[in-house]
Amino acid sequence: MIKRKLTKRKRNPTKKLLILDIDETLVFVDNNPGWDTVYTFRVSDERPGAKSNVRPGEQISARDLFYDALVASDNAAIISLVNLTGLTEEQFVDKMNQRAVSMGLVETVFNDPTGLSTGNVSTAAEVAVFARQAFLQPDIREAVLTKSYELTLLPETKRRIYSTDDLLGGDLGEIEIVGGKTGYVDKAGYCFVGNFTKDHEEVISVVLGAPTIKARFAETSKILNWHFKK
Repeated sequence: MIKRKLTKRKRNPTKKLLILDIDETLVFVDNNPGWDTVYTFRVSDERPGAKSNVRPGEQISARDLFYDALVASDNAAIISLVNLTGLTEEQFVDKMNQRAVSMGLVETVFNDPTGLSTGNVSTAAEVAVFARQAFLQPDIREAVLTKSYELTLLPETKRRIYSTDDLLGGDLGEIEIVGGKTGYVDKAGYCFVGNFTKDHEEVISVVLGAPTIKARFAETSKILNWHFKK
């Protein structure tokens, strides 16, 4: 039997921090119109701060948008997924907040589905709770463990994307990564939540507010080494 533990380190245990964009994938799975549903990408799907992997007018399946969102952390793909459900962004966010309440999360509030809004707040402990729930979902777990993926823009265009999770395929020794998701906005810094196993023990690690991309993974490695050496 695998024992699950939540491991978190943060400078201020009472401070609320901006959260990773993973809860929306749980809501999408609940409202998925079908993995083969075709979507035409819109200009209005684009979001500031990052270049989308899909261009306006291109057609793509729900499955490939899902992988684009989770593998490459494409925020525009998240908006496309919201549109695919037939819900408005407001209705979708309401469902995200309802899910948080159902999990007993009292410090978590969602303001938009991408995680880019400064109105999105949570704590490391609560991020760990909904991340664990997400990583238990087979489609989500398979996607976040994918190091690279080839999108198909219908009918025949191929475009390869790569994971933002540097720990996939990395040297963790006997520790195995079984789920992970990155996040970044200016106020929150570089963030990472990961799910790891060693010797039949499973743990969730959360890093919020790291100063660089490399620092969030270095801090995660420190947390894991500290935990498993106890």
